[in-house]
Amino acid sequence: MKKLLIMIGTLSLLLCGCQSVDPEPSVRVGVIMPQTGEFAPYGIRVISGIEYFIQHYNAKHKVKLKLSIKDNQSTPTGTITAFRQLAEEGVPIVIGAYASSNTAVLKPFASRFKLPVITPTSTSDIVTENNPYMFRTCFSDSYQGEALGNFVKLRLKIKRLGILINIDEDGEYSKGLARSFSAAYKKAGGEVALKVGYSRQDANNFAVLVKQIINTEVEAIFAPTYLPEANKIIKAARKQGFSGQVFGGDGWDEAELLTSSGRNVNRCFFSTMFSATYNFPPVKSFVAGYKRSNDGDEPGLCAAQGYDTIAIIAGLIRNGELKNLEKQLTEVKNFPGVTGDITIKSDGNAVKTVFVERVNKLPNGSFVTELIGIIPPLTK
Repeated sequence: MKKLLIMIGTLSLLLCGCQSVDPEPSVRVGVIMPQTGEFAPYGIRVISGIEYFIQHYNAKHKVKLKLSIKDNQSTPTGTITAFRQLAEEGVPIVIGAYASSNTAVLKPFASRFKLPVITPTSTSDIVTENNPYMFRTCFSDSYQGEALGNFVKLRLKIKRLGILINIDEDGEYSKGLARSFSAAYKKAGGEVALKVGYSRQDANNFAVLVKQIINTEVEAIFAPTYLPEANKIIKAARKQGFSGQVFGGDGWDEAELLTSSGRNVNRCFFSTMFSATYNFPPVKSFVAGYKRSNDGDEPGLCAAQGYDTIAIIAGLIRNGELKNLEKQLTEVKNFPGVTGDITIKSDGNAVKTVFVERVNKLPNGSFVTELIGIIPPLTK
């Protein structure tokens, strides 16, 4: 009888060993980011921020966070393919994609599969419109424009300015940001002396367009665009003898602004989602830790947004699972992120801190950015 019990016990152990048992409870999150193609440098930075958070989270929690990362090759088609793959894998949420043009194509698929998508970086208002499965942790173009418009008039006291706008079909960022900025700036009492549109053909010669604005005797020029266009606009303004301020939005927040504009970049500023110089303990800790983990590289907007996005998701794990996220995400209130406080509204948009950084020239001739404004979350 004793031998029989031993045999049964041994057989039971063998049968259990044949089953696929995960020795480590985990939750898998899907990530769609460009790792090749036009936007690859930015997607890789977002991923680095996500992975940095997970590295520290998993060291402290029993239920581990794991990633299923897909390269969308910087294209809408690649984004759709990646999303289908993640849906088949059964992930409960997808982080992505980097560019608004790529993220927006996921709207019908997110609804069809009832699979929430949360973007750290896509600012176009279109991304979250009329879709309960689309969310963002970054600000939208209209939100940023309103915050910046008020800041420029009420804090910087700039009374009269001109705006250069990219009017190409792929220039939705520029048009949307210019539109919301103008409305807020004028409502605050500012005067927009002239708006000048430009297309791709004009991008190599801004001199004539900038001259039109300068001739209206403005104090500043607003250029809601990306680099390297911003560098060209700054250079054109300085060559025309304009000594006023030239400024932009988060599209300016790249190291190339300081290295590719030469001495022309002085008296420039921009709004952004993150400031590595923000004198706030969690930010200092994040910057120092990220640099240690990434060979001294300082985190920028992309890494910080990736970090906060996965941190918000991690905070929604209940009983080892991620469930009902389309509801839970709209209940995120005043999340203390390294990019400032974040609240996600019922329409999927984020209400969050906006930072303003100015370019300063050092005695040795090099340039650095200085935090000159912290715009708290807008309340309506």
